[in-house]
Order: sequence, then C-alpha cells, then structure tokens
Amino acid sequence: METLTQTLGQEALLGTRIGEVYRAESYEIESRFQACERHDESAPLEPDLNPAVQPSSLPVTVYMENMAKEHILVVDDEQNMRNTLAFILETANYHVTTAAEGRSALEEILAAREGDRPVDLLITDMRLPGLTGLQLIDELNYLKIKIPVLVITAYGDRALLLELERTGCADYLDKPFDYKELVRRVDSLMEKR
Repeated sequence: METLTQTLGQEALLGTRIGEVYRAESYEIESRFQACERHDESAPLEPDLNPAVQPSSLPVTVYMENMAKEHILVVDDEQNMRNTLAFILETANYHVTTAAEGRSALEEILAAREGDRPVDLLITDMRLPGLTGLQLIDELNYLKIKIPVLVITAYGDRALLLELERTGCADYLDKPFDYKELVRRVDSLMEKR
C-alpha cells in the first residue's frame, strides 16, 4: 500500500497522477517496498482545477489500494470539470471513466455492461451537447438500466428538482461544492446499492 501526502499551505489536493494534476512545490511518496522519495520541483505544477470545486482546508493523507472500488462514469462537457471530478474520485479510490456528452455516456454505459466492469454510479451535468443530462437519465430508464445518478448543476431550481425526482435521480449537488461533500455523497450512494 502506498501513502501519498501533498500539502499546499493549509490546503491539500490529492491524487495518483503526479505531474498531471498536482499543484505543489514538493510531494512525498512512501511505499512499503522502498524508502521514501521526496521530489521538489523548481516550478510548481499547475492543474486546471475547476473553481466550482472548493478544496477543504486540512491536509489529508490518501491510502491507495491495488484495486479501485466501484466504477463511476462522470459526464460533463467541460474538460476542466471532468478532470477535476475524476481526480477527486480516483483519489477516493474509485475507478473513473469520463464522457463529454450524453450520447457517448450512454454508449459507455452499454459497453461497460458487456464488459467486466459495469458502471456503478453515473455523475452527470444537466447541460450537455447531444443528450442532456435529463434525457440521458430518461434513456437509461427507458432501457431499464438501473444505475444511481448524481446530478451536478449550476442551474438547480424547483422545476429541475421536480424533474429529477420524476426520473428517480438519487441525489444532486449545486455548484460550487466542496470536494469532501462530493465524496461523502458518492460514498453514501455506493453504500445504498
């Protein structure tokens, strides 16, 4: 088991892809098979983290197991948001795939059902090209595919909440949100399955 700790002053951003989405001047990797390595970068690595996701204020240590937990499909047309959500959820030890629009998300869900790792949770934005988030949920219902859905939107209103309730959506989050709240909601939905 590896331990990864990365601290940014009073904040911590976590992940498993060093060099891709980290923002820090140093990080440490400790493995039970080798001595601790410390890496210092002369220039901080700067991710394109989405401002709708607020980092919490405490440093955190992540324990990464060899096998990720459940499979989550993240659907958002903004690459920045997809990458941020994938980063957070992979850090929480989930297997994550992403899609940029509703039609490709539906294709991914169908393909994953045929493979050895079906989608256990769908996280989707509402405003998507092709199929919207709501149309994607309706299509899953039409095909009798039962997957819990967590909707993330910056445009939540009473009418949308009523529509989500009609479709059987499991939960929703308004942007901006704290990444710890996202992980809590995902963990809760996974426990209910």
